[in-house]
Amino acid sequence: MKLIAAVDNNWGIGCDGKLLVQIPADQKFFRNETIGKVIVMGRKTLDSFPQGQPLPKRTNIVLTRRTDLDTRGVIVVRSMDEALEKISEYDTDDVYIIGGDTIYGQFIDLCDEALITKIDHTYRADAFFPNLDERDDWALTHDSEEQTYFDLEYIFLKYSRIKRVAFEDEIRYYIQEYIIFILRRNEMSKYKILLTGAYETAINDFFTQMGDVFECATTSQRPGDLAAHLKFFGPDLVLYCMMDESEESIKNVGAFAATLKKSNVPIGVYGAEFEISSLKSHLGGSVDLEFVRPKPMPQIKDEIVNFLDDRKLSGLSDRDMASISSGAHASQPSAAPAGAPAGGGDNRKHILVIDDDPMMLKLIREYLKADYQVATAINGRTAHKFLETRTTDLILLDYEMPGDNGPVVLKQLRENPATANIPVIFLTGITERDKIQEALAQKPQGYMLKPIDHDKLMVAVKKFL
Repeated sequence: MKLIAAVDNNWGIGCDGKLLVQIPADQKFFRNETIGKVIVMGRKTLDSFPQGQPLPKRTNIVLTRRTDLDTRGVIVVRSMDEALEKISEYDTDDVYIIGGDTIYGQFIDLCDEALITKIDHTYRADAFFPNLDERDDWALTHDSEEQTYFDLEYIFLKYSRIKRVAFEDEIRYYIQEYIIFILRRNEMSKYKILLTGAYETAINDFFTQMGDVFECATTSQRPGDLAAHLKFFGPDLVLYCMMDESEESIKNVGAFAATLKKSNVPIGVYGAEFEISSLKSHLGGSVDLEFVRPKPMPQIKDEIVNFLDDRKLSGLSDRDMASISSGAHASQPSAAPAGAPAGGGDNRKHILVIDDDPMMLKLIREYLKADYQVATAINGRTAHKFLETRTTDLILLDYEMPGDNGPVVLKQLRENPATANIPVIFLTGITERDKIQEALAQKPQGYMLKPIDHDKLMVAVKKFL
């Protein structure tokens, strides 16, 4: 499948439900590419067409949750599963994903090519295409000569997806994602996010794309509304989504931040750089989280989850931290003396898993818990804290982590006489040859690529235990 879009310098694609600009040569390119082919879009993209009618001489597939859409000439699908089932009826080389931003985000990892018209201008935008220049799984493979339309300059680009995994690994990846989804739904409570501001597109995305991890509520910027939601909703984070905010609104949120600080509730902001600077000037300092527009919503979700996970962890006592790391319940015995085995009376071998993704930790623990004692840590700091009072027989260590990455953590372990001889297996998604060689230069006892295969993991673990 292919993605096709026209973007500005910030990878903006639209504003207020309309294209940023219409360039005849780009429209001709789009028409020539998609005539006789299958185009997949969201309902808002369909609405942006003349009279809201499908494009002629193409198969129009619209992915929407709305049940009242019944436009002649349109194939309506209600979910990704239904969309993929319908798309499977066609040659995938003839399928084009044409927008909007949510649809691009849902399909980008399933596509092999992206045809981008890059416009050398920055527009006011509220919808964005994922920035392919910042992704290591996409590469620019072709560019045209520079084109002009009046005073606008633009160029036609082709990006290709790289590091495509084998079919078996792809199936394994989706199985793991499903398991992670079930684990999060059944075993993890949702963080509460209070949203405010005029950036309605971003606020809507929180409700439609992040319901698996966040319980969301919205409020106006009126002081009384803000205070009432703080009291009765009890948010874990207040996020100010800024878009052409009034001075009064900024002042109200700035004043509310003082109340949040007293209540130990962090505040984040999502907006343009100048908007964030304006809010910070009213605060007389910084905010807890900053997201500069444009930023893909999946990245925002991950950063918020990691921030709140780490915040929760840092608020625990050392005893609580050890209990959580080892998966113990509150009713179980407290920490044993320093250097004691991790499992008390349990004679099974012990494994410590270090990974910044809480759901990957949960998945690996599910794989191993029947045969081994398993402790988990979300970063090197937590792991070192755990090892101050516990021993382990094997460490499974994520290579790519924010802050101290896997090689740094391994170096720290080797420099500590108490942990220097613990065998370590790297777990990572990187596949570049030079990075693999760099990892092996750290002399770990093993190296496994993600997605993690259950059988291969068990073989690797049994080799050392």
